Amino acid sequence: MDYRASGWATHDWTVSQFARMLPSSRTPRMAVRDYFADTVRDSNTTIALPSVAAQRLCAWNPAEGRDACRDAMKRAGTPHARRVPALSALGVGERKATVREWLDTDKENHTTLRMLDDRSFIGPKVSAYFAEKIYEPADRVEVDDDTQHLRTPLVGRVPHSQVARSRSCPRRSASLL
Repeated sequence: MDYRASGWATHDWTVSQFARMLPSSRTPRMAVRDYFADTVRDSNTTIALPSVAAQRLCAWNPAEGRDACRDAMKRAGTPHARRVPALSALGVGERKATVREWLDTDKENHTTLRMLDDRSFIGPKVSAYFAEKIYEPADRVEVDDDTQHLRTPLVGRVPHSQVARSRSCPRRSASLL
């Protein structure tokens, strides 16, 4: 929350990447949930932040997530801005007829409707990587003695010299390359 309010948060994308650090399986404090609900309701921002906000909010509080998605649909101005809350709401029990109505307004969403028809209107499962994956801590990084490359569970081998150049965030440098 501090980062979001700082001068560093100039793009929604960066906030959305920090939001991914909050796993779906653990409910955060109320201020974070409220921020995510407001983000979902303001569906006409860049797509990265409302996407992660809708998924997490629906996982933490399905009733609030469904309500926020319904509100977002009233304000959504693009097919993608309608697709995100529609799929999120479907995953927490929104009626099939309602989701069909939301998506049917745009020809760009007809492919999504066909996919849902093929799946009997069961929403796609959120991958564990998106829902739960948190960057590995620095203590999981090892240096290969023979090649002087770093090994991490996320990226495999990274030349040590590339990580050495990134001193601004040493705990995360190997994970981010």
